[in-house]
Amino acid sequence: MLDLLAVHSADLIEVVGSDHLRSWVSPSVQHLLGYDPEELIGSSVLSRVLPEDRAVLEELLQRCADDPNEPVRAEYRLTTQSGRSIFVDVVARNLLGNESVAGMVLTSRDITERVQRERKMFDAVTGLPNRVVFLDRLDAALRRASNDPNYLLAVLSLDLDRFKVVNEGLGHDAGDLLLHAVARRLESCMGPRDTLAHPGGDEFSMLFEDLSDPDDSRKLADDIHQALSEPFRIAESEIYTTASIGISTNVKGYDEAAHMLRDAETAMNRAKSAGHRHETFSTVMHIEALKQVQLDTDLRRAIDREEFSVLYQPIVFLSSGELAGFESLVRWIHPEEGLVSPAEFIPVAEETGLIAPIDRWVLNQSCEAGAGWLGEWQGPKPLWFSVNISSTQFSRKDLVGYVEQVLQNSGIEAGQLKLEITESAIMESPEAALESLQGLRGLGVRLALDDFGTGYSSLSYLHRFPFDTLKIDQSFVSRLGQPDDQMGIVRTIIALADNMGMDVVAEGIEDQAQWDILSELGCLYGQGYYFARPLEPRDALQRVRKPRFE
Repeated sequence: MLDLLAVHSADLIEVVGSDHLRSWVSPSVQHLLGYDPEELIGSSVLSRVLPEDRAVLEELLQRCADDPNEPVRAEYRLTTQSGRSIFVDVVARNLLGNESVAGMVLTSRDITERVQRERKMFDAVTGLPNRVVFLDRLDAALRRASNDPNYLLAVLSLDLDRFKVVNEGLGHDAGDLLLHAVARRLESCMGPRDTLAHPGGDEFSMLFEDLSDPDDSRKLADDIHQALSEPFRIAESEIYTTASIGISTNVKGYDEAAHMLRDAETAMNRAKSAGHRHETFSTVMHIEALKQVQLDTDLRRAIDREEFSVLYQPIVFLSSGELAGFESLVRWIHPEEGLVSPAEFIPVAEETGLIAPIDRWVLNQSCEAGAGWLGEWQGPKPLWFSVNISSTQFSRKDLVGYVEQVLQNSGIEAGQLKLEITESAIMESPEAALESLQGLRGLGVRLALDDFGTGYSSLSYLHRFPFDTLKIDQSFVSRLGQPDDQMGIVRTIIALADNMGMDVVAEGIEDQAQWDILSELGCLYGQGYYFARPLEPRDALQRVRKPRFE
């Protein structure tokens, strides 16, 4: 009987006794494992199983021996004669009582291709389905919802906050362990019909099916925040993590799974940028997202077409009202929309990496303009120019060499160039930041820490990093003289800078009272609308020729 079955089967068929020794092997073993049947007869069926899968086969054999009525099934790996591992799906039947067989019959089918295909659909770090699988399941859920108007779905897109800090501080292995641990916490929030996926990076996608009310989605988001509130024990450290969550529901209907997931991701991005725990998608978000896409496209064209201009805001000696220097500020004149606010396009440029070519263009323009104005300058001290450097530009390894080339091409002295860096740019990669700052200082370029007091404000890196200037953010300056003024903070920053051998520039001075207060506190420099708005190059040149502010 077995010989007849073997002729028509590509599967491996083995007869195994209660002692686990093979008494018969089908000819197909030659194709599957590379052995002649005679080579394996009399050997243990456990002999070609990978050691880590041995327990699986032992359990299969025990279950088969215990129940002569029902076939049992398992999956494990076998080693071929060439040393290659293959995955097999095995069905075992107890025919020990059948006199013509007198053994357990194991039928093994090669499923290696299927397993490898499925593994590509699951994330190796978390063991969760990937984006393709998630969209497939969401599509099936939407088809069910199309036949039942009361079948309510919710998609939640989750992004871990400051995951990069864990990766860079503790290493990528710790980051992977955190992702795995987060996945297990999120699984505890899912029902048996729901789907949790890891599309990549520090993002997770969740599909909740058959909800009773649209508000349930927000309750689910609250449950997820609660689940993540307890610390994670990773690499002998306690790590706290928070998340930004975006929500989309099928209340208004969706035809495509990708659109529903896209809207949840849009809401998640809104939650992250607004500092909210979670946001539910609205059509307004979609319109704004489309505007961002268009802005990105227009911004790329603007770089090629040089639609930007540089304005120069005067920086003055507060003690005398004399011009000390200029801060270079980029402006974008859109051919159709007109002036686009830096607050609108700079974040997009930073997110897309387009800020790097914009930064370099501004630096070139500023140094060329400055070199042209120096012949007109009659002040007692050299005129200097402050140029902002973004975190993207600051992290480039060729920054120091590029700045040196710009100085040589323009002819401006290194000491007349001051580069402004934000606290956040430094904290993204402190060691790389220190290397860049030291390289720039080696050129003779001066360095300013912008918006001091609004970010991390760590005194430790002030001692480590070679800054010449602290800039007091206008949010502190604007309230000077008001009942809730920031006099104490401003006084402390000025005293701190003085003790560390730095000077201070106060931003956003708008009236005489603020000027007087800052002068009394010992602040050396200031800028703001009270002195001048950012000037066109020709107007800035006139100010160079008439440098005193009354």
